[in-house]
Amino acid sequence: MIGYGLRTACAWVGAGVVGIGATALAQEVLMDQINTTSYDEARGNAIGGDNLGNGDCYALQICDDFRTTNTGFILTEVAVANLFGVGFHSVSDARVSIYADLGGKPAEQAVFSERVSAMHPGPSAVRARFTNEPFDDFQYQFAGVLTTITGLWIPLEPETGYFICVQVDAGPDNWAYSCLEQHTTHGSDSFYRDGPPEEGCQGVWGHTTWQAMGDRYVPADVNYRVVAISRPPPRPDFDGDGAVTAGDVAAYLSAWSAGEGDVDGDGDSDAGDVLRFLGEWAGERAKAPNGQRAKSGGRPEA
Repeated sequence: MIGYGLRTACAWVGAGVVGIGATALAQEVLMDQINTTSYDEARGNAIGGDNLGNGDCYALQICDDFRTTNTGFILTEVAVANLFGVGFHSVSDARVSIYADLGGKPAEQAVFSERVSAMHPGPSAVRARFTNEPFDDFQYQFAGVLTTITGLWIPLEPETGYFICVQVDAGPDNWAYSCLEQHTTHGSDSFYRDGPPEEGCQGVWGHTTWQAMGDRYVPADVNYRVVAISRPPPRPDFDGDGAVTAGDVAAYLSAWSAGEGDVDGDGDSDAGDVLRFLGEWAGERAKAPNGQRAKSGGRPEA
């Protein structure tokens, strides 16, 4: 049945690196509440289920809090552990929504909310990718799926509190319950509601404004993971060949004209990105002796 949930539960996958041009930037884990081996509860937090009800889609949300840092405020990876009611589901789309933290409660309006399939990519090396790892639901024999989405580019403010909601697209013939942990609550309680309205689906929770999980059930953490990087400087070696040459300018302008030249991380590919890239590129070129090509990092190459 779509909606409220069942008693259940929901492993840590370490942060890696994300490529920006030819440079790999270390990622910082801002939140990691994934636990697929010990669980308390699972409740509806997804989009889909059209054919399980009256032919209309459903959209339910559960969000939980996290905080950015000075070294991690561009979200590049999120994960959620779900139980699917109708067998294993290979998730290929999801809606990621971010809400301001208003003193322990999420704002009603999102500062960012979009389907991954519709997101504008960040730097040209960054593309969204879904990984779905099955895990055993030993208690209810549902299909456990840990969905990790990498290659995201969601710029936020540093040193700022937010709430996140990750709703997988369960498809018309399935439904997903996100795993909750009730034994320890880190930060604020999680919150639930129907929506968001832009999905155009019906709800089951019975609320279109955020409600604290503990007010109706038991305070709980959602099985989410959030990974981020700091905003990087432009990469002069845009084509990744190890040298800073005129070819990098050509490669960058080609990417920029295709809407993929966002080097300042604001989500837009505009004139400001061109100026910033050219400034960094010129600075690297100036470090090379006359007649030599600058290597990335300013080392000359014969």
